[in-house]
Amino acid sequence: MTLDYDCYHKISKHLTDLDYMNFCNAVGVKPEIENFTKLFINNNILKLYNSKVDLKTANIDWKNLHGQQQLSLKFIREFKNHLNWHHICRYQTLSENFIREFKDHVEWKTISQNQKLTENLIRDFQDYVDWKAISKYQKVSEHFIREFKDYVDWKAISQKQNLTEDFIRDFKDCVDWAVISEAQNLSEDIIREFKNRVFWTVISFNQKLSESFIQEFKDCVNWTGISWNQELSESFIQEFKDHVHWTSISRKQELSEAFIRKHIDCIHWKGISERRQLSEDFIREFKDCVFWLGICQKQKLSEDFIREFKDYVCWNAISQFQKLSEEFIREFEDYVYWITISHHQELSEDFIREFKEYFDWRGISLKQKLSEDFIREFKGYVDWEAICQVKELSEEFLQEFKDYINWEVVSQHQKLSEDFIREFRNCVHWSSISWKQILSESFIREFVNYVDWIGISRKQRLSQNFIHEFKDYVDWKAISENQSVSREYTRKFEGYMDWNVSLISIQDCKSQS
Repeated sequence: MTLDYDCYHKISKHLTDLDYMNFCNAVGVKPEIENFTKLFINNNILKLYNSKVDLKTANIDWKNLHGQQQLSLKFIREFKNHLNWHHICRYQTLSENFIREFKDHVEWKTISQNQKLTENLIRDFQDYVDWKAISKYQKVSEHFIREFKDYVDWKAISQKQNLTEDFIRDFKDCVDWAVISEAQNLSEDIIREFKNRVFWTVISFNQKLSESFIQEFKDCVNWTGISWNQELSESFIQEFKDHVHWTSISRKQELSEAFIRKHIDCIHWKGISERRQLSEDFIREFKDCVFWLGICQKQKLSEDFIREFKDYVCWNAISQFQKLSEEFIREFEDYVYWITISHHQELSEDFIREFKEYFDWRGISLKQKLSEDFIREFKGYVDWEAICQVKELSEEFLQEFKDYINWEVVSQHQKLSEDFIREFRNCVHWSSISWKQILSESFIREFVNYVDWIGISRKQRLSQNFIHEFKDYVDWKAISENQSVSREYTRKFEGYMDWNVSLISIQDCKSQS
């Protein structure tokens, strides 16, 4: 029996949102705005518009439409008096022709901050744009800045624009010298020329200075900044030992052991221990000065040295940062940190077997190279989530331990065949399958009601015919961003495509509307 239009219409009243829209499209019933929830309308206004839904403005919360929807020019032109123009100016990619056409609707501060504007457009709308935002977010030439010197925000210009020294010199009374000192790349000549304008602390931390220049301006520079940021010779440090900041020197400068030995009372030993490469003889000589945690973390130590200073070293750091043999670990089993050993040392299966009650098995499962036979032997010890995440497991093994494995993790991290996925369709995590596995179109078609269509649209390689077949299932924003479709195909589905990421500009769409 064939149902008539009235029957279909009555049936449709029991549906909402996407189910309602798909049903109406399938049976030829005109969708009505009352059958869509407020949230669905807010998130899919353009889809409703393209489906010829009568958008009665009284029933739509226009100001709270989902801000990042990409709206067609035709839609914007028709509903320009209802739309949230802040969202349009922030999230849409707008052409200059669009901005000119809607100059009395756009939010100019947002346009100035979020759209890429040419100097000609800024010039034409100089009384509309927000000049602080223009100065900060637009790339403008020095010629343009000269032209609009009384409009621009000079602090933003000083920070965000690449300025030549001649330009800085010409506008020395306009630029922000604190910002210039930090953000612009300045030569020593211009710093010397404007020594009474630059901020010397900022200069010391941010500009590259020669030792002769530092010597010339020793009473101006900030010596902590010099010690931290500049590359200094030992002879220079020696000459200015009463000026430099020794903690910064110890952490940032390349110092020989002879130099450190000579300045033992000035050196910051924590910085030296953590930042400089020291010989074992030197560490031995200054065992009561060095910072042992830093030594264990940053220095490369022999097992003989660790053995000699077993009561000095930090064993947790040794267990993590030093490369230890299994014989050494066995010798110091009561010293080492076994959780740390599990994560950071390379261990054989025999060694793990020997000390199975000592180890952290999540660390073993995540970090050690384990065979399937070993995992099988210690199935009650291993962390199965970690095993499924980082080990490459055969499908036979997965089948054998189907009641142990974490199926969501397997679906995301293991390489699975379509036959395997089919067999365990009720076990696998279909969202992860859709995002992480390589699937054929025939397989996707077979499991059309299982797959996650956003993942399919974003991660699978789809033909234009397949996209057409499943046009009401695919996520069109993801299709626009990730699938290769022809220009003609894009035009055919202009109502579905995301115009912000498609290759057709919004102005290009104008001729279609």
